[in-house]
Amino acid sequence: MKRMIPILLAALFLLCAGCEQRKKVTIPESGPEQVEPVVPEAPVEPAEPETPVEPEQPTAPQAQGELVFDTVTLYGEAISSDMIRDYDLVLVNFWADWCGWCVYEMPELERIHQEYPNVLMLGVLSFPNSMDDSLQILKENNITFLTLEPDGTLVDMANGLEAFPTTMFFDRNGNAVGEPVVGAQDYDGWKATVENMLAAEPIEPEQPVVPDEPEAPQAQGDLVFDTVTLFGEPIGSDMIRDYDLIMVNFWAEWCGPCVGEMPEIERIHEEYPNVLILGVWIGDELNGAKDVIADSGVTYPTLGVSGTLEKYSGMSMYIPATYFFDRNGNEIGEPVIGSQDYEGWKATVEALLP
Repeated sequence: MKRMIPILLAALFLLCAGCEQRKKVTIPESGPEQVEPVVPEAPVEPAEPETPVEPEQPTAPQAQGELVFDTVTLYGEAISSDMIRDYDLVLVNFWADWCGWCVYEMPELERIHQEYPNVLMLGVLSFPNSMDDSLQILKENNITFLTLEPDGTLVDMANGLEAFPTTMFFDRNGNAVGEPVVGAQDYDGWKATVENMLAAEPIEPEQPVVPDEPEAPQAQGDLVFDTVTLFGEPIGSDMIRDYDLIMVNFWAEWCGPCVGEMPEIERIHEEYPNVLILGVWIGDELNGAKDVIADSGVTYPTLGVSGTLEKYSGMSMYIPATYFFDRNGNEIGEPVIGSQDYEGWKATVEALLP
């Protein structure tokens, strides 16, 4: 019996060793099950959709240069800068319906439009008084070249202008070429300008930069003159510094509404000593003008066109036209085109006084 005990112990040892081995075998089996969840990490590769860096394509319009727009004409026809690629030269004329010189040169530009089919003429209507008036102007002058309101890069161009009309030039890629023409030109002037541009030569009409002379008196703002009144009394823009508001009214002795509102304006002159009213006569008969002044009882100064007043006299195709300036000669507010009664002028003046 004692001999049997060692044998039994040995057998028991072997059985226990077998259990240990089974336990070890089950561990690796459970291992792969835990590794499987790592498989979903593979889908992290769909990070590729980040490649939608394609939205940077909006920089593509760079290919269209500085001239980019997508809008409709004043008559509602769709128009975009894609069309410029079909032309050798693009002429962009910024105008306004209250600008006399703009309207004056429109028939001249229409002739260029008709005679140069390789030149795209675009009229850009900026800061209009009335869309109806603008369309009437196009109709009366038989304008067929495309006319639109500022859109796209044309907005910044229009906002940066200092005078109307102003015309800029672009190549078929929308890149600006040559120098802008500031001011109006007749047919011969435009023909020379266009042909020089087409020949890629420096445009001689660039010399019309002469109208920039009024910039010299920039220190005095937009309102600069030194002359005499219609009755020979010296008058200059130095006097404006003593007033809070300067009101410049363009009129003519043959203009009924101009003459009709003069007594109303005289009332404003008498009731607002801090407002300087200047009548600027642009009529035909000096003696007739003097008679109107006497009959209307006007006492505020009246003078002829002088200095920078010349620019303003040509900016409106209608009279009376009235512009407003501060004591530094800087234009403020919106011009009033047409006549007003006393109440209308009173409301206008009080809205502009500081």
